[in-house]
Amino acid sequence: MSANLLPLSILCLLLALAPASGLQEFPDSPVTVKDGNLDSLVKLYSPLVIDCWKIGCGSCKLFSPTFDEMAQDLRGQVVFGKLCIDQNRKTKQKYHVSGYPTLLVFKNGTLVYSHVGNHPKSELEGLIRSSLGLDGLN
Repeated sequence: MSANLLPLSILCLLLALAPASGLQEFPDSPVTVKDGNLDSLVKLYSPLVIDCWKIGCGSCKLFSPTFDEMAQDLRGQVVFGKLCIDQNRKTKQKYHVSGYPTLLVFKNGTLVYSHVGNHPKSELEGLIRSSLGLDGLN
């Protein structure tokens, strides 16, 4: 029976190494981001755009459908995630998030752009594409 475990352990190792080899498949919808998984998500997915939202924030509620649409529009090119600032204060402090909604844009594990506020989708997609060097890609 241990002979059967070897291939399984190799498969697990390959899956663990998939991001480094470019084999990691991007999720189809925004992932849930928390203080405890932010660092691993930033390493796992590049690029990654995070919506930092606050409970009771009217602009955040209005922005949420726009963010979901952008996640669909840029599917396969960018991973999107949502992080509730009220429940994840370490991230709020680390990235100095004080206005809502705030977008944090990561590329290759590094924060390359942040944006505060709800703006038209086309404008935000343009800012994301530009900050990630995705201009002209569909």
